[in-house]
Amino acid sequence: MRLAAEHAGGPIVDHVQRARLVEKVSSGHLLVVEARAGAGKSTLVGDLAADHDGPTIRVALTEPGSGPVHLRRLVHGSLHRSGLSDLADGLEQATADDVPALLLSWLEVSAEPVLLIIDDLHHAAEPLAAMVMSLVTDWPRDHRLCLGARRLPESLRGPILDRATTLVGPADLRFQAAEVRFLLGDELGAHLDDSEVALLTSRCDGWAAALVVVRNRLRRALRDGDQTLGHELRALLSGPVTLPHLLGELLAGLPPQRRAAIRDLATLPYLDDELAADAGIDSAAVTLAGLGFPIEADGLRRWRFPDAIRDVLASEIADERVTRLAADHYLGSGDGGAAIGVLMAAGLHADLAKLLADLPPGLRGTLDPSEQAAAINALPPSLLAAHPGILIHLADTHIVAGDQFAYRDCIRRARSLFGAADLDDPGLSPAALEVLAADLSMRAVAADDDRWVPELEALIVRPDLPPMARGRLLGAVARAIASRRTVAALRAALLRIDEAAQVLDHEGAVAHAVAIRVVGASFIAWPLGRYDAALGLLDRALQDARGNVRIRVAILPYRAFILIDLGRYAEAEAVLAELRQTATTVGLQGNERSAVFARWGAAKLASQRDDAAGTWAALRAVEHAEVPVDTGHGAFFRADAAQLLARVGRHDDARRFLAAARDRDPGTTPLLTTGMLAVAAYGGSLDDAETAWRTLDEGRAVEPRERWRVTLLHAFACHRAGDPRARELAGAAFEQAAQLGVSDLPLIREPQAARALLPLAAGSSASARDAERHHSAQLRLLGGYELAVDGRSLEPTGRPGELLALIVLQGGQARVEEAVDLLWPDATLDRGRERLRTVLRRMRRDLGDLIQRHEHSLRLVDEVRTDVGAFLRFVGQAEADPSRVDAANAALALYRGDLATSLGTADWVETAREHLRARALRMHDLVAAAAHRDGRLDEAVRVLGEAIESDPLHEDRRVAMARLLAEQGRRSSAVQVLAETRGLLAMHQLTPSSAFERFEAYLLRDPAPH
Repeated sequence: MRLAAEHAGGPIVDHVQRARLVEKVSSGHLLVVEARAGAGKSTLVGDLAADHDGPTIRVALTEPGSGPVHLRRLVHGSLHRSGLSDLADGLEQATADDVPALLLSWLEVSAEPVLLIIDDLHHAAEPLAAMVMSLVTDWPRDHRLCLGARRLPESLRGPILDRATTLVGPADLRFQAAEVRFLLGDELGAHLDDSEVALLTSRCDGWAAALVVVRNRLRRALRDGDQTLGHELRALLSGPVTLPHLLGELLAGLPPQRRAAIRDLATLPYLDDELAADAGIDSAAVTLAGLGFPIEADGLRRWRFPDAIRDVLASEIADERVTRLAADHYLGSGDGGAAIGVLMAAGLHADLAKLLADLPPGLRGTLDPSEQAAAINALPPSLLAAHPGILIHLADTHIVAGDQFAYRDCIRRARSLFGAADLDDPGLSPAALEVLAADLSMRAVAADDDRWVPELEALIVRPDLPPMARGRLLGAVARAIASRRTVAALRAALLRIDEAAQVLDHEGAVAHAVAIRVVGASFIAWPLGRYDAALGLLDRALQDARGNVRIRVAILPYRAFILIDLGRYAEAEAVLAELRQTATTVGLQGNERSAVFARWGAAKLASQRDDAAGTWAALRAVEHAEVPVDTGHGAFFRADAAQLLARVGRHDDARRFLAAARDRDPGTTPLLTTGMLAVAAYGGSLDDAETAWRTLDEGRAVEPRERWRVTLLHAFACHRAGDPRARELAGAAFEQAAQLGVSDLPLIREPQAARALLPLAAGSSASARDAERHHSAQLRLLGGYELAVDGRSLEPTGRPGELLALIVLQGGQARVEEAVDLLWPDATLDRGRERLRTVLRRMRRDLGDLIQRHEHSLRLVDEVRTDVGAFLRFVGQAEADPSRVDAANAALALYRGDLATSLGTADWVETAREHLRARALRMHDLVAAAAHRDGRLDEAVRVLGEAIESDPLHEDRRVAMARLLAEQGRRSSAVQVLAETRGLLAMHQLTPSSAFERFEAYLLRDPAPH
């Protein structure tokens, strides 16, 4: 099977530069390009962007009904691609409605003229049209705004065209004869004189799509000789040639069965040769391109007809056999959304209902919830009543997307189809049992108590219960038992989670098994304080969800929060970076939520690092987000925010957030009371702290992982008030934390309070005494040279700084003779030893006891943590097991740049610098390969781009990036990458490899075969 991509030419016209049009629109600050599909609108917009000297922000709306949130996501991604990261970060923290004001304020201070392009504006919903109108109204004349559409939304048409606007319509976009000659190419153009080219242009009315079909037709004729070419040319020049006429002629020469097959295929969203063969056309990509039909790549192994061609070719009523074949094919390849779409468009409601009811377990929960809901709403009520499980599958999709309210509505709607049906009825159908089990599970989880456990367990043992329903019920039992929050209850719940996961694994219900493991990690293992178990469950879930970005971004926030709890900041930062990135690359609300979770995680991390400004900025972004991040009422986030702000000394803001949390959830839940305790402890109110502590039953009312923290905060409040109970409470807090297996939790999560209480706690706590003996020192060498000892920033300069770096780069220890030889190569050994003693004395005086000297060796003390050491540990883990992408990402999060330039360029420094850079590049390769395997092609391209910036002459990475771009259908971008690579290699007098040459030739081949 030959790939369609081998014959795909990208857009209708992607290589004819029409300078006259660029010149025509070069003046004026507001430009509108309005024309139907195939006229060359997007090509002109691309030329305009390429010709612009200043920053360019280019977006194309991709979904009918696009709104402000969609535009913000697209603009955010374009800003990052254009290198405008500061503006992108500001946009990320703003609401969608703030986008116009933010852009306009930036334009006021921009030193360069900015071009903003919004293409395919016909997809805009009314709120977005109003937003665009506000941009048009206030757009500064020093900058340029370009709007492209098949037809402007009616609410915009009059107001925009009343302004001083340059309007480009179909007449302007018509090709001229000289441009057509360029389009035809040298080989074909040599057989046509100027009058023939001009007449051909006139006959096609200069319309791009028609001219491409004409070009393909003439090239095909040329392959059969000059006589055939002359015959075709005379036919084309004899009268007007429209696109429908041209395509009709292409179809007229085909057998009726093949004509019908082509029209049916044109109704489908995308094709491959296997699907086309099932419909009746073998080697379709080759055949259709050979016949003269333009086709476009839609991924490496898929293709489609361009929109203009589809508009003409597609059958008004598609053949039901082809539609069903396509639905089965899409479903078999894992694209349930496309399968649903073709059946829905064809009005095959019975087939659509059956597909939705019988979705393979592996696809349940993986579809786009809005598309799935639209398909269900199109079904007649009788079909929905006959297949109630459809609504359960939609509910699963909603819960994976994080929409709990829609999930509950779907379950209730499905339950209503059965009236007063009783679970004790032995005659219930499997479908009814599944719906009733889902309803009972939902109500038990929503109640968050264990009164439902007997009823749930009675249903679980029912022999006719479907396995999927059993797995769902086991998960609900686990959640209900866990609501007791005792250690014993949480341990019992963890066992039920394991049972549920095994059932779902056996059924092949990947999304459900992933969800149940996430529940086990986030609601049971983490609250229990079993951090390793929680991370293990999440890692298994990530492994099972490989390739599903929506599920992946639903898991990552939990992993980030747990890592932050443990002080594993490099790993947490890598996860937060991925969350931020996914928010700009996939058009789902779930990814909007991932960006908000990333900011919440950043606030937690900043608070633990005593970064007040960073904490406040991140929390403000979450507070103003348009998507929910907790149970929907926002109390949990605001109570947590109050604690984070109290920790960094922003007491007024902390009290405001706490009051907002109380307004949203006026009950006395432990999360609100813990927030009250933290705000009181850091704000110096012992009375309020005492009230909160008693309400929390001295800590017994909170999760086991938080009990040490409640005790510590109470101790801190007592300490600040001079209450003698502080000593005993502090010791108890350190011991409670040690029982969780992470003895330094107090110093990680509550560093200010823990340091203040450490001397008191040491009198009664062995764990506190251990912590007191160990000083905390953090040394950064990558991207800069920084040292922090017990929270104090110190500057390691001169020989002490060089010696410290040397020991770190030697793996934490070095022989005395080796250190002397590297630092003082011209000195005698005795003279070098004397200098070394002097440097060590200066280091102890200025920096502390960071290096221990034995008779013949120097050793970094255990308490010093270095970014280089952590980087190399993560690199080692990733190289030993390439599936440990988390380790590779953590290594890259630590690698904030090459070894500090302040260390100079001595041989030992340069050797270490090159070694560390090579290891970082290896991590880029591992991460990019994993992203490619998972189908996250944008992420793979981004990571390879970072590696190329660091090592510009690495040909293999550049070819890999070009292959990824080609796989995405971005052929022109892939060609550009290879052209830049060839130029760079030539500049350094290097010759491209044979693999490079072959791939370049493949990309540059003639898209229409001769």
